Formats: sequence, structure tokens, C-alpha cells
Amino acid sequence: MPTDYGLKVFEISNANVASALDFFVHLFGSKSATDVYTLSAAQARKAFDTASDQNKELWALAQKLATETGEPIRKHFTRVLHQGGG
Repeated sequence: MPTDYGLKVFEISNANVASALDFFVHLFGSKSATDVYTLSAAQARKAFDTASDQNKELWALAQKLATETGEPIRKHFTRVLHQGGG
């Protein structure tokens, strides 16, 4: 499971770098200040939406990782409590 999280972070990083490079390519091809403003506004909105989706994905993976990691500890703790009390 930690591998899934790491792979997702790597995938997100690659996607963000590709998006930024694409933005700069288009930005350098702009012909006017209006084009720059329009591209910048569109990129900001796209970046916000993408980051929101990426954060949801990472949060879901982190929750799954925490549950899977904590389950053996919880079982052990429960077993120890039952042995000590019984």
C-alpha cells in the first residue's frame, strides 16, 4: 500500500510538470496581454481543479494506508487486553 501512495505522488508530480510545461509553451506563444491573461486565468482554474482532485485521491490512499497499517496494531492490542483481563 505505501507503494500505491508513492506511485500516485509520482504520477501527480509528472502530470503537474507536464501541465506547467504545456502552459509555458502556450504562454510564450501568446501575442497579446489579453492572451496572457486568458491563458493565466484558465491555467489557474485548471490547476485548482486538478489539485482538488489530486488531494482527494491522496487523502483516500492515506486513509486506506492508515486503516491497513492500524488494523494489525488494533488486533494485537485487543488480544493483549483480553489476555490480561481474562
